[in-house]
Amino acid sequence: MSCGFQDPSPEEMLQIKHELDTYKSKRYHNKRVFNPQTDGDITIQVYFHIFISDDGDGDIEDEVIQQQMGILNDAFAGIVSSSSSTFEECNYKIPILGERKVFKYGDTVVTPFRFELVDTIRTKSDDAFYLSDTESKPLRKQMRRGDCATLNVYTGELRNTCGFSNSPRSCSYGDLTKPAGSHDSVVLDHRCFLGGSNREKNEGDVFVHEVGHWLGLSHTFSSSCSDHNHGDGVYDTPVHRMDTGRCGVPFNTCPFHEGKDPVHNYMSYSADCCTYTFTEGQVERMILNAELNRGLKYDSNIHI
Repeated sequence: MSCGFQDPSPEEMLQIKHELDTYKSKRYHNKRVFNPQTDGDITIQVYFHIFISDDGDGDIEDEVIQQQMGILNDAFAGIVSSSSSTFEECNYKIPILGERKVFKYGDTVVTPFRFELVDTIRTKSDDAFYLSDTESKPLRKQMRRGDCATLNVYTGELRNTCGFSNSPRSCSYGDLTKPAGSHDSVVLDHRCFLGGSNREKNEGDVFVHEVGHWLGLSHTFSSSCSDHNHGDGVYDTPVHRMDTGRCGVPFNTCPFHEGKDPVHNYMSYSADCCTYTFTEGQVERMILNAELNRGLKYDSNIHI
C-alpha cells in the first residue's frame, strides 16, 4: 500500500517555486527562514475524525491517538525513538557477510511545527468509513472544522493506499479570506495507523508523511531521475527512483546525479522503521507554504 498524494507536474513545480521565492524575498529578504536556536513554534490545531464501520471496524482508542500525536510532534521536533523495530527490513543482513545488524538512527533536523489535538469525533457509518467511495467525501465536507490553518484528519478504510493529503496551495488558491476547501485534510487508512495491521506501515510515520504533504512537500522521488527543478523542488534531497535500497544499505538509483537515495527521509516510500528525518530544505519549504498558503505564523511573531 502506497500514498495517494499526486505530486505536481514539472510545470506546476516551477510555478510553486516562483510563488515561494517571491514570498521569501518579500518576507525574509532572502535571509534564513528558520533558526532553531532562536525562533519560536508554529502551532497547528488538529481535529481527528474517526470513522467506524457498521460492523465496528476501524475504531482507534484515545490513548493510541495521543501516542500518534506524540510521534508526530517528535518527528517534527527531530526526536526519534531509541527502540529497534520488529519489522525485518530494519534488522537487516550485511551483504556477503550475512551478519545481522540492528538499524540505528542518524542525525535529524528540527522544525518549528507543533501539533495540538483539539478534539476527536467518532462516527459509525459505512458511508463515511469506506473513504474511497463517493458517499464518504460529502460527509467529510460536512464535518470539516476550521480554516486552512487547521489540520483535519479522517481515518477509515482506503483501497490500495495508506493515505493521501492535499497540498496547501489547493486549500485557499491564493486567497486566505475565502473558506478552506472542503477537501483540505489528511486521510488515513486505519490499518496504516499506529499499531494497525499493516506491519510495514504501522509505526506512526504514515501520518508524518501525509502531514508533510499537507505542509507542501512532494515525494522525494517525484520526478525519478529526471531533474525537473531538482525533483521535489528541494535542493538537499537527492533525486532517485521510487524503489530504493534496503533500510541500512541505501543505493544511488540515479547514478548520474550526486547523492544516495534518501531512504531515511519521511517523504520517501521506505518502511516506517527506516524513516526518521526531514532536511533543512524541506523545513524551509514547509514554513514558506504554511505562511503563504495556510496563514500560519510563528507563535511569537519574531519575524514581523
